[in-house]
Amino acid sequence: MLSNLNPSYAHRWVNCGASVRLLSQTIPQHDRKYANEGIEAENVAYNMLAGRPLDCTDSDMIDGAQLFCETVFNVTSDLNKVIIQGKITAPNIGPNVVGSPDAYVFLKDKNEIHIFDYKYGHAYVDAFENWQLITYASGVLSNTNHADDVKITLWIIQPRNYNFAGPVRSWVVSKAELAPYFERLKTAAAIANAPDAPYVTGSHCFRCHAAHCCDALLKVGLNALDLTNDNFFDLQGVEIGFMLALITEGIERLKALQMGLTEDISYRIRSGSQVNGYTLTPSYTNKRWSKSENELLAIASLYGINLTSTKLITPSQAEKLGFPTEGFCKRDLKTPELVSTKKLLSKIVLDNNLPF
Repeated sequence: MLSNLNPSYAHRWVNCGASVRLLSQTIPQHDRKYANEGIEAENVAYNMLAGRPLDCTDSDMIDGAQLFCETVFNVTSDLNKVIIQGKITAPNIGPNVVGSPDAYVFLKDKNEIHIFDYKYGHAYVDAFENWQLITYASGVLSNTNHADDVKITLWIIQPRNYNFAGPVRSWVVSKAELAPYFERLKTAAAIANAPDAPYVTGSHCFRCHAAHCCDALLKVGLNALDLTNDNFFDLQGVEIGFMLALITEGIERLKALQMGLTEDISYRIRSGSQVNGYTLTPSYTNKRWSKSENELLAIASLYGINLTSTKLITPSQAEKLGFPTEGFCKRDLKTPELVSTKKLLSKIVLDNNLPF
């Protein structure tokens, strides 16, 4: 049996049982910059919620932490009921399913459970059918004395994702509605713990740090590059939608393979190896001042230049200050975006025995 099935990667092991074992045998070869940034942002949010001192000067992290805290405060003002980073087990899914939700609260008087997950990355994360939150829900349900008709709200707080749905998204669901998801997780956990767990590729391969050494993903990628079928080009009705879904799924898997190989090659070059056709070139952040404000203003005055500026703050910043923006703002209509109504593209592909 594996040492731990982490709910944070439930979206992956619920689809590919072999991924956990492969990751445990793989030397990490990815850049930890963004992961470390996420951990730092989470710690700022935890400290702010707990009322501890903040050792942070990053305004984005502070703003994100405030959004996280406001979301929790809107649910309950009694912070004594909020469990921050509390370790939970989910025995109904598997004996080694252990994790720590960013925050959760059981409001017994209202018969409500709220589970909060803070995401600092830019890539959109949906609360609906979120396997990480569903796994947490199983653990929280196992550790609370709740009624069977308890209402469960799963929250995603993502301050740096600029989606039309907003930075705070939730899925309200009942215990009965989650039952089939729990069953699928239970089956997946048993498969993942088996020594011969199968490899299953899909969009869950994206950002898998073992992608560079996964034979199954490599074969899928090569198949995707070679896939041809004359029948696909006579597209009518349902077929044209299916074809786009198929191509979208294939692109996602190629992206996963590209990411894995990029990380692997970057690691090899940093370690002193050569890889034909590739090299690492330095890049730089945006310029920032290296002198104090007073020094810069004094020097600028010698050139007759004013370095300071005053501009109107944004509507979102004004709302935080309590300004009633209703009636004073407008939204420009963007070009409509094509959005897939299918939540499980990988299931479409697998059910039709296609080579993806």
